Amino acid sequence: LLKLKRYAEAVADLEPLLESDNEDLANSARRMIGLANLEMGREREAIEDYTALVQSSTDPRERVDNMIVLSELYYSLENFAKVEEICRQIIAMDFPDVKTELPYFLKEKAYFLLGDTFNQRNDFNSLIAIYREAVAQYPNSYYSADMNFALGQVLFEKEDLVATVDVFTTYL
Repeated sequence: LLKLKRYAEAVADLEPLLESDNEDLANSARRMIGLANLEMGREREAIEDYTALVQSSTDPRERVDNMIVLSELYYSLENFAKVEEICRQIIAMDFPDVKTELPYFLKEKAYFLLGDTFNQRNDFNSLIAIYREAVAQYPNSYYSADMNFALGQVLFEKEDLVATVDVFTTYL
């Protein structure tokens, strides 16, 4: 039903599976319900779904994957305090941060979202600090060019021309 874009029907069919004793089945149902809620524009319901997934996850990588989605949902609702809270938790977590099917590292994505959150709040000093930390750890990664560009722009606006040149030299 999800592939047919019949999201409301899919949610109705999946909800009984949430009560399953099979944890994998219940979590898969929760994830699909979350995706359906996203497709229907029901971000608040999707937040509830992904919060439950984060809380029930025993695998650190899966937990962080769900935390990334959760932070993106809060970002779409402009709840930047929650985005910051979740991204800082991800960055502080101890787990093997390796690329899998995604083009980015999970902590790298958390850094990117956190810096963009600081940009939305006009907290440019925090953006500078977090993006410098991020590009030091992920110098040639998926988001490194975006982070370097944003960093260069902010440094230019702060009239730190030497640092701007350094960052844009790295960017180019």
